[in-house]
Amino acid sequence: MGKLVATADHVHDHSGDRVRQFVAPSHFRNPDFGTRAAVMDQLYDATLDGCQECRSVLLDRVAPDVRAVGKLVEWACLIASETYGLPAALRDGGEAEGGVRTSAGFRKLARSGVDGGTVSVASSAECSMQERREAADTAVELVAVLSADHPSSQEPFELAPGEMQLGALCGHFAEQAVIFMLQPMTMQVGTAQGNVEVEDVVELLVRKAGGKPLSTTTLFAPGRTAGWRAQLRLPGDILRVSMPDKGCFYDGTMPTTAAWRRAVAAAGDVVIITGPMADPTCVDDAIWGGRTTYVRVPLALHVS
Repeated sequence: MGKLVATADHVHDHSGDRVRQFVAPSHFRNPDFGTRAAVMDQLYDATLDGCQECRSVLLDRVAPDVRAVGKLVEWACLIASETYGLPAALRDGGEAEGGVRTSAGFRKLARSGVDGGTVSVASSAECSMQERREAADTAVELVAVLSADHPSSQEPFELAPGEMQLGALCGHFAEQAVIFMLQPMTMQVGTAQGNVEVEDVVELLVRKAGGKPLSTTTLFAPGRTAGWRAQLRLPGDILRVSMPDKGCFYDGTMPTTAAWRRAVAAAGDVVIITGPMADPTCVDDAIWGGRTTYVRVPLALHVS
């Protein structure tokens, strides 16, 4: 199980907002999960945020992984060549967009990846550790610079609960009663160029409505998320969750246990966790991979 990468006292995660203008490296071509995914994606996000401390730590983590470095170079080359048409600058060492000068390690790997080809593990393994580190650094820097010239549409999203196709699962995490919102199908928004602009529309909506990234080091803040409400009607286990100024987030069933209901009654609220969780087997990987968001919501129990 891949855990969230600890860098400083914070985590960089733009999986649920529109800071990322391009698909995350872990989702490029064949998706990666676990530690490799967490390292690659956080490296991208830390670069977008301009956090040199975390970027340096994450580069040290990614450099020994020949597959991860190769994938980062493929990812950067495809974005640059297909969207901006910069293969010569990438391959030959001139200045690319925004004054990014490619490293020797990046150029060595880019010769196979610049036209959409695959950077082999063997090619990455032939590079020294320093060359791989520099190659990964060039890759994320290039995509971060290109992102500044590729503004998102910023169009608002309006989704009905049925469109989100969510399911609710009661449970416990970190000794607290929680609701895991399962999402069998992830809704994304793409651009005319075929890039993924928003990787998870539900996560974007939750973040915009006050949701916070779930960190396995800091866990849950004690304060309730403003404007959210939930009620559970018994018998029948009918759950309704409302968002601030957004109407209904979820309206459906959620089987519960007596122990879970006692915990909620004692606390007066419940933590709702969202993220790429298609079914219960995906919960641990999503949380430890740093890809979830949470809100703390007052929950009223109604027994008829």
